[in-house]
Amino acid sequence: MGRIFTILVLVVFSQIRLFGQKKDSTKAAIQFSGNITATNNGVSLVPTFSLGKPAILIDLAVKGKRLSFEPMMNFATDKLRPWGFIFWLRYKMVEKEKFKLKVGAHPSFVFSASQVIENGNKREVLTANRYFAAEVAPSYAVSKNTTLGVYLLGANQIAVGVIDPTYFLAINSVSTFDISRKYFLRTIPQFYFLKLGNQKGYYTNATVIIGKKKFPLSINGMVSKSIKTEIEVNKFVWNAGLTYSF
Repeated sequence: MGRIFTILVLVVFSQIRLFGQKKDSTKAAIQFSGNITATNNGVSLVPTFSLGKPAILIDLAVKGKRLSFEPMMNFATDKLRPWGFIFWLRYKMVEKEKFKLKVGAHPSFVFSASQVIENGNKREVLTANRYFAAEVAPSYAVSKNTTLGVYLLGANQIAVGVIDPTYFLAINSVSTFDISRKYFLRTIPQFYFLKLGNQKGYYTNATVIIGKKKFPLSINGMVSKSIKTEIEVNKFVWNAGLTYSF
């Protein structure tokens, strides 16, 4: 993971330097986009883990030709309490017609609430655990509508005495079909391996998205089920959501 991050940093700085040397007429346009999702059960980047309660998920992206900054901010609907913040820096290393390769890294903060007694009074305290992660994501378009991909994520908590890394390896596909002249269906099945410290597990999950073309709202659903696991997690996780894209 450290090597991946080192390579990413070198690539990013070299790209920034190249941008600085180019004339204004050759600079790539900056694009801004985002999604806001309301869901009955917040699910993390690793589908095995969920908030277990309704959540608001905000995904933003500021993209150049190759480099992008993509913050993800998740909140529990209960008093809009922060759940997790992820600040992705991603780079398109290869951008061919069919084959693409992206790398990325991020710091993140996962929040948890606990009850403490202070001066005889009970109050809630929000604490944040810090993490750092790096990713590698190659993909290949096997047809006009279907892309196959591999996703590798390595992460570790930034805390004294914490040395157990997390590894997440997934094989997935993304297929988009027209179900009418106005509506589309997108399916994302995935098989993945998860390792937390010395524990590991195998899982499968699938996401379905239905939306109207050139319309900002879409509905989505996801199910995740463990196949064989040593990790103490819910063996079956699901959610449904409504997404606004801009």
